Amino acid sequence: MSTATPLDGPWMFASACGAAAVNSSTGKLTAVACPSRLCPPAGLVPLDEYGRISPHEGLVPGICPFIGYRVVPDPGVNLRDPTRRRS
Repeated sequence: MSTATPLDGPWMFASACGAAAVNSSTGKLTAVACPSRLCPPAGLVPLDEYGRISPHEGLVPGICPFIGYRVVPDPGVNLRDPTRRRS
């Protein structure tokens, strides 16, 4: 019997992804640019309900190794702050 929870497992700060989308009403991360060099650079990958990178195809050979990583905001970053830098 597994005692794993949705918050277990590997995680990374959003800054490691280079770009992120935030829901303006909730302040939660919704999508990120995959940090893998083997994934297409265009577009953002959606996060699941637990903030983990959802399944997507990499360039070689197939699925990306970052699928399942939980992405969290960097320390001290307020995602609801309207003056934060936008790219």
